[in-house]
Amino acid sequence: VALQVVMGTTPYDDGDPAASPARVAAALREGTPVSTSRPSPDVVLAAYRQAAAHGADEVVSVHLSAQLSATFESAQLAARRAPLPVHPVDTGQIGPGTGFAALAAARAAAAGAPAPEAAAAARAC
Repeated sequence: VALQVVMGTTPYDDGDPAASPARVAAALREGTPVSTSRPSPDVVLAAYRQAAAHGADEVVSVHLSAQLSATFESAQLAARRAPLPVHPVDTGQIGPGTGFAALAAARAAAAGAPAPEAAAAARAC
């Protein structure tokens, strides 16, 4: 689920060419406010529903630090309404640290660990 990049008052999904690094830099040079915003719980819930529709029994949902972003809160709210068990993980990390936590969860799941243990592996990173 993509974070939002907000330039001025216009939100863009992270990765949208309209919010490329060059455009963000240009906006900053022009004095346009640039910020980020969490995905809404409904957007996260749609991802959980899609996982269920594709046969997932449970989800380990790995997120960047809750101290830096409200993304984890969106995941927690969405998990309450999800059609399958969801195990949100606050990695306490940003950037590669979040990716390493996701990889730890994936390795644990691939080795046969149940979702709560895969989530614990992500938290231990």
